[in-house]
Amino acid sequence: MASRKRQSLIAFAKHTSVQGEIVHAANRLQSDFFLTFVIAISLGRAEKPEAMFDYYDHALAIWHVIQSDSAQRQMAFEAIATVPTKLNLANAIDRIRWAKAQADTLASGRNIVAHNPVTLRPRVDGARGLVHEPEFGSLSSRPAHQRRLDLIRGLKFWQALRDDLLKLSDYMSAINDYVLKDRFVSWGHKPLSFMPSAWPRRPRLQSVAQLRAIDSQLQAATQKTRRRIPRRPSRG
Repeated sequence: MASRKRQSLIAFAKHTSVQGEIVHAANRLQSDFFLTFVIAISLGRAEKPEAMFDYYDHALAIWHVIQSDSAQRQMAFEAIATVPTKLNLANAIDRIRWAKAQADTLASGRNIVAHNPVTLRPRVDGARGLVHEPEFGSLSSRPAHQRRLDLIRGLKFWQALRDDLLKLSDYMSAINDYVLKDRFVSWGHKPLSFMPSAWPRRPRLQSVAQLRAIDSQLQAATQKTRRRIPRRPSRG
Protein backbone atom coordinates (compact mmCIF):
# COMPACT_ATOMS: atom_id res chain seq x y z
CA MET A 1 0.00 0.00 0.00
CA ALA A 2 2.82 2.39 0.93
CA SER A 3 4.50 1.71 -2.41
CA ARG A 4 1.29 2.51 -4.32
CA LYS A 5 0.88 5.75 -2.40
CA ARG A 6 4.45 6.71 -3.19
CA GLN A 7 3.98 5.95 -6.88
CA SER A 8 0.81 8.06 -6.86
CA LEU A 9 2.60 11.03 -5.28
CA ILE A 10 5.41 10.79 -7.82
CA ALA A 11 2.92 10.64 -10.71
CA PHE A 12 1.03 13.65 -9.37
CA ALA A 13 4.08 15.68 -8.32
CA LYS A 14 4.07 18.20 -11.18
CA HIS A 15 0.34 18.81 -10.89
CA THR A 16 0.24 19.11 -7.10
CA SER A 17 3.27 21.40 -7.22
CA VAL A 18 1.65 23.88 -9.60
CA GLN A 19 -1.62 23.47 -7.68
CA GLY A 20 0.04 24.63 -4.47
CA GLU A 21 1.89 27.41 -6.28
CA ILE A 22 -1.37 28.77 -7.74
CA VAL A 23 -3.06 28.81 -4.33
CA HIS A 24 0.01 30.51 -2.82
CA ALA A 25 0.13 33.15 -5.55
CA ALA A 26 -3.61 33.87 -5.25
CA ASN A 27 -3.29 34.25 -1.48
CA ARG A 28 -0.39 36.63 -1.92
CA LEU A 29 -2.42 38.74 -4.35
CA GLN A 30 -5.35 38.83 -1.93
CA SER A 31 -2.99 40.05 0.78
CA ASP A 32 -1.92 42.92 -1.50
CA PHE A 33 -5.55 43.98 -1.84
CA PHE A 34 -5.83 43.90 1.95
CA LEU A 35 -2.89 46.31 2.21
CA THR A 36 -4.73 48.62 -0.19
CA PHE A 37 -7.67 48.46 2.21
CA VAL A 38 -5.46 49.25 5.23
CA ILE A 39 -4.00 52.25 3.41
CA ALA A 40 -7.47 53.49 2.48
CA ILE A 41 -8.78 53.07 6.04
CA SER A 42 -5.92 55.12 7.48
CA LEU A 43 -5.67 57.83 4.80
CA GLY A 44 -6.64 61.19 6.21
CA ARG A 45 -6.67 59.78 9.75
CA ALA A 46 -3.05 58.88 10.51
CA GLU A 47 -0.78 61.93 10.79
CA LYS A 48 2.59 60.20 11.03
CA PRO A 49 4.12 57.10 9.42
CA GLU A 50 3.83 54.74 12.37
CA ALA A 51 0.21 55.75 13.03
CA MET A 52 -0.95 53.79 10.01
CA PHE A 53 -0.40 50.59 11.97
CA ASP A 54 -2.89 51.81 14.58
CA TYR A 55 -5.60 51.06 12.02
CA TYR A 56 -4.37 47.57 11.16
CA ASP A 57 -6.58 45.69 13.66
CA HIS A 58 -9.54 47.89 12.70
CA ALA A 59 -9.07 47.12 9.00
CA LEU A 60 -8.46 43.41 9.65
CA ALA A 61 -11.68 43.05 11.64
CA ILE A 62 -13.72 44.63 8.85
CA TRP A 63 -11.90 42.63 6.15
CA HIS A 64 -12.79 39.25 7.63
CA VAL A 65 -16.45 40.07 8.07
CA ILE A 66 -16.54 39.48 4.31
CA GLN A 67 -15.98 35.82 3.40
CA SER A 68 -15.84 36.21 -0.37
CA ASP A 69 -12.44 37.01 -1.91
CA SER A 70 -14.04 38.90 -4.79
CA ALA A 71 -16.17 40.96 -2.38
CA GLN A 72 -13.05 41.77 -0.35
CA ARG A 73 -11.29 42.99 -3.49
CA GLN A 74 -14.32 45.10 -4.37
CA MET A 75 -14.32 46.55 -0.86
CA ALA A 76 -10.62 47.44 -1.12
CA PHE A 77 -11.22 49.19 -4.45
CA GLU A 78 -14.25 51.12 -3.20
CA ALA A 79 -12.36 52.15 -0.06
CA ILE A 80 -9.40 53.61 -1.96
CA ALA A 81 -11.62 55.11 -4.68
CA THR A 82 -13.84 57.04 -2.27
CA VAL A 83 -11.58 57.94 0.66
CA PRO A 84 -11.42 61.72 1.35
CA THR A 85 -7.76 62.72 1.07
CA LYS A 86 -5.60 65.50 -0.29
CA LEU A 87 -3.43 62.96 -2.12
CA ASN A 88 -4.02 62.60 -5.84
CA LEU A 89 -5.08 58.96 -6.13
CA ALA A 90 -6.32 59.05 -9.72
CA ASN A 91 -3.42 56.95 -11.05
CA ALA A 92 -3.75 54.44 -8.21
CA ILE A 93 -7.51 54.11 -8.64
CA ASP A 94 -7.21 53.52 -12.39
CA ARG A 95 -4.57 50.83 -11.90
CA ILE A 96 -6.35 49.09 -9.02
CA ARG A 97 -9.60 49.02 -11.01
CA TRP A 98 -7.77 47.23 -13.82
CA ALA A 99 -5.97 44.89 -11.43
CA LYS A 100 -9.24 43.95 -9.73
CA ALA A 101 -10.83 43.04 -13.06
CA GLN A 102 -7.87 40.80 -13.91
CA ALA A 103 -7.88 39.25 -10.44
CA ASP A 104 -11.58 38.41 -10.77
CA THR A 105 -10.89 36.59 -14.04
CA LEU A 106 -7.84 34.74 -12.71
CA ALA A 107 -9.82 33.70 -9.63
CA SER A 108 -11.98 31.42 -11.78
CA GLY A 109 -8.88 29.42 -12.72
CA ARG A 110 -7.61 29.40 -9.15
CA ASN A 111 -10.94 28.08 -7.89
CA ILE A 112 -10.76 25.12 -10.24
CA VAL A 113 -7.41 23.83 -8.97
CA ALA A 114 -8.19 24.77 -5.35
CA HIS A 115 -11.37 22.66 -5.29
CA ASN A 116 -10.38 19.67 -7.42
CA PRO A 117 -7.95 16.83 -6.75
CA VAL A 118 -5.47 15.40 -9.19
CA THR A 119 -6.50 11.99 -10.49
CA LEU A 120 -5.34 9.50 -13.09
CA ARG A 121 -7.55 9.63 -16.19
CA PRO A 122 -7.50 6.71 -18.65
CA ARG A 123 -6.67 7.51 -22.26
CA VAL A 124 -6.12 5.32 -25.29
CA ASP A 125 -2.70 5.89 -26.86
CA GLY A 126 -2.12 4.43 -30.30
CA ALA A 127 1.35 3.16 -29.49
CA ARG A 128 0.99 2.32 -25.81
CA GLY A 129 -2.64 1.24 -25.63
CA LEU A 130 -4.53 2.23 -22.48
CA VAL A 131 -2.54 4.69 -20.35
CA HIS A 132 -3.37 6.68 -17.23
CA GLU A 133 -2.23 10.28 -17.02
CA PRO A 134 -2.60 12.77 -14.15
CA GLU A 135 -5.18 15.51 -14.65
CA PHE A 136 -7.13 17.93 -12.49
CA GLY A 137 -10.68 16.83 -11.76
CA SER A 138 -12.48 13.76 -10.50
CA LEU A 139 -15.88 12.07 -10.46
CA SER A 140 -16.96 14.58 -7.78
CA SER A 141 -15.94 17.69 -9.73
CA ARG A 142 -18.56 20.37 -10.19
CA PRO A 143 -19.98 20.20 -13.72
CA ALA A 144 -19.02 23.86 -14.31
CA HIS A 145 -15.42 23.07 -13.33
CA GLN A 146 -15.29 19.89 -15.39
CA ARG A 147 -16.52 21.66 -18.52
CA ARG A 148 -13.60 24.06 -18.20
CA LEU A 149 -11.13 21.32 -17.41
CA ASP A 150 -12.21 19.47 -20.57
CA LEU A 151 -11.01 22.49 -22.57
CA ILE A 152 -7.62 22.70 -20.82
CA ARG A 153 -4.92 20.13 -21.45
CA GLY A 154 -1.49 19.84 -19.91
CA LEU A 155 0.27 22.03 -17.35
CA LYS A 156 1.30 24.94 -19.58
CA PHE A 157 -1.90 26.88 -18.94
CA TRP A 158 -1.76 26.31 -15.18
CA GLN A 159 1.86 27.44 -15.04
CA ALA A 160 0.86 30.59 -16.94
CA LEU A 161 -1.96 31.17 -14.44
CA ARG A 162 0.50 30.89 -11.57
CA ASP A 163 2.87 33.34 -13.21
CA ASP A 164 0.05 35.81 -13.94
CA LEU A 165 -1.09 35.77 -10.32
CA LEU A 166 2.46 36.50 -9.19
CA LYS A 167 2.85 39.29 -11.77
CA LEU A 168 -0.43 40.87 -10.64
CA SER A 169 0.65 40.58 -7.01
CA ASP A 170 3.89 42.42 -7.79
CA TYR A 171 1.87 45.06 -9.65
CA MET A 172 -0.50 45.63 -6.72
CA SER A 173 2.41 45.73 -4.29
CA ALA A 174 4.13 48.44 -6.38
CA ILE A 175 0.91 50.49 -6.49
CA ASN A 176 0.59 50.30 -2.71
CA ASP A 177 4.24 51.30 -2.28
CA TYR A 178 3.80 54.31 -4.58
CA VAL A 179 0.76 55.53 -2.62
CA LEU A 180 2.75 55.12 0.59
CA LYS A 181 5.61 57.08 -0.97
CA ASP A 182 3.31 60.00 -1.83
CA ARG A 183 2.00 59.90 1.69
CA PHE A 184 5.49 59.99 3.21
CA VAL A 185 6.39 62.95 1.02
CA SER A 186 3.21 64.76 2.07
CA TRP A 187 4.34 64.37 5.70
CA GLY A 188 7.72 65.88 4.85
CA HIS A 189 9.63 62.59 4.93
CA LYS A 190 12.02 61.17 2.36
CA PRO A 191 10.80 58.06 0.52
CA LEU A 192 12.08 54.77 1.89
CA SER A 193 14.41 52.66 -0.24
CA PHE A 194 11.73 50.17 -1.33
CA MET A 195 9.34 52.87 -2.57
CA PRO A 196 9.22 53.17 -6.39
CA SER A 197 10.03 56.36 -8.28
CA ALA A 198 7.40 55.74 -10.99
CA TRP A 199 4.04 54.05 -11.36
CA PRO A 200 4.30 50.38 -12.38
CA ARG A 201 3.38 49.30 -15.91
CA ARG A 202 0.56 46.86 -16.43
CA PRO A 203 1.92 43.32 -16.64
CA ARG A 204 1.21 41.14 -19.63
CA LEU A 205 -1.01 38.32 -18.43
CA GLN A 206 -1.01 35.20 -20.58
CA SER A 207 -3.92 33.24 -19.11
CA VAL A 208 -6.59 35.94 -18.86
CA ALA A 209 -7.50 35.86 -22.55
CA GLN A 210 -7.74 32.06 -22.50
CA LEU A 211 -10.00 32.06 -19.42
CA ARG A 212 -12.31 34.58 -21.04
CA ALA A 213 -12.30 32.65 -24.30
CA ILE A 214 -13.29 29.48 -22.44
CA ASP A 215 -16.16 31.30 -20.73
CA SER A 216 -17.36 32.69 -24.07
CA GLN A 217 -17.16 29.25 -25.68
CA LEU A 218 -19.18 27.65 -22.88
CA GLN A 219 -21.77 30.42 -22.92
CA ALA A 220 -22.20 30.04 -26.67
CA ALA A 221 -22.63 26.27 -26.27
CA THR A 222 -25.22 26.79 -23.53
CA GLN A 223 -27.21 29.24 -25.65
CA LYS A 224 -27.09 26.86 -28.62
CA THR A 225 -28.41 24.02 -26.46
CA ARG A 226 -31.23 26.18 -25.15
CA ARG A 227 -32.31 27.09 -28.68
CA ARG A 228 -32.56 23.39 -29.55
CA ILE A 229 -34.95 22.62 -26.69
CA PRO A 230 -38.50 22.89 -28.08
CA ARG A 231 -41.00 24.90 -26.13
CA ARG A 232 -43.97 23.10 -24.70
CA PRO A 233 -47.26 24.12 -26.30
CA SER A 234 -49.38 26.29 -24.08
CA ARG A 235 -52.73 25.04 -22.91
CA GLY A 236 -55.16 27.43 -24.51
